[in-house]
Formats: sequence, structure tokens, C-alpha cells
Amino acid sequence: MESIWRPYAGDAHIIAGFVHPPTEAMSQVALELIEVKKYTFVKGLEGSCDLPR
Repeated sequence: MESIWRPYAGDAHIIAGFVHPPTEAMSQVALELIEVKKYTFVKGLEGSCDLPR
């Protein structure tokens, strides 16, 4: 959950990366609970720093 931590209390757009599919759903629920509406998730590959084209 540290990837969606936001120390700024104002209006912000969260951008977070994840690898394992359950992380996406858990993060969406967590952001809904704290009423964050603007966010983007980027799915990466295990052990890779490059995204496929």
C-alpha cells in the first residue's frame, strides 16, 4: 500500500505501479475508502523495469 501513500492532503492525481493483479483491486478499494478519485495504475512485469510496447 506504500505505492499509493499520499503525504499531500490537497487535490492530487496518484500514479502507482503494480505487478500482481490482486494489488490493483486492493488499491482501488483503498483509494475509494479515502475518496481519491484521480489515479492511474501502471502494470509492470515481475523483475523488469521495462514495459512492453
